[in-house]
Amino acid sequence: MSSSDAPERADAPSSAEASATASAEREAAPSDRSSRAPHRARFLETLPPHPELTALAEAFERGNYARVRAEAPRLVETAEDEAVRDGARELLRRLEPDPLMKLLLGLAIVLLLAVTAFAYTTSHGHG
Repeated sequence: MSSSDAPERADAPSSAEASATASAEREAAPSDRSSRAPHRARFLETLPPHPELTALAEAFERGNYARVRAEAPRLVETAEDEAVRDGARELLRRLEPDPLMKLLLGLAIVLLLAVTAFAYTTSHGHG
């Protein structure tokens, strides 16, 4: 090692210092996420401002899906603003199971029944 390398290493911050500095800079820098909740679904930000729809969106965020399922259909029928009705429909749509998952669950059940029937019919013939 040459003597010219030594000053460079002395001036360079250690990896722990660099990590701490970067972390402090991230915390100090304003973030575009600071205006919204950390795990808020983006589609909730597009819902129109309406007291009942806002309450349903908050229930959705908290995981109170029973409330959303109970109150959103009424809001779809009674709201005067089409955007509010669309927002309530969107909340309901987001609670529906994925069609692909329903298909895969159905196929898994059929496969389980087929394997069970096969095992039952082949194992009793040798007894």
